[in-house]
Amino acid sequence: MLHEALRPFLLAGAALVAVSSLGAAQLVGPGLTWKGSSGTFAGGYFPGCSPDQVSFGGGETVEVTVWGDDLAPFWLAAAPSTSGCLPVPGIGGGFALSTPFVVLSTGVLSRTSPCLACPPGSESFLLRVPGGLPPGFTLSLQALTFGANVPAFTVPITASSK
Repeated sequence: MLHEALRPFLLAGAALVAVSSLGAAQLVGPGLTWKGSSGTFAGGYFPGCSPDQVSFGGGETVEVTVWGDDLAPFWLAAAPSTSGCLPVPGIGGGFALSTPFVVLSTGVLSRTSPCLACPPGSESFLLRVPGGLPPGFTLSLQALTFGANVPAFTVPITASSK
């Protein structure tokens, strides 16, 4: 029969349409990234509790970016380390920072990203690492924002001085 002969072609066409539509979709996040002037990178675009590790040197400039829904509110915090994964009802991921922690910034993800491999909204901060930090000094970062209209904690990032 003719339709049986066309079946492989129809399946291949359907797979091609499915893959091409996935390629055009943006990741929903939320995410947190660290990009150091020395070429170091850490972070990701999906919630999680295991911290991404990165190292830095004194005098380095670091770009920290919070990713999520366009125009979503966000909260960025820092602590000396992470301490597990505390689930919070109604919020995705888990709170991973140790105490005491400090809120570094709050605001709205006002930058729109053309990047298809990134969530659509973002906000970036430049941090200048002071010189003279002892080797092994650590700082952990984590953000809270919305991805696909769902509030979630980002993956934490733990940075250590060289």
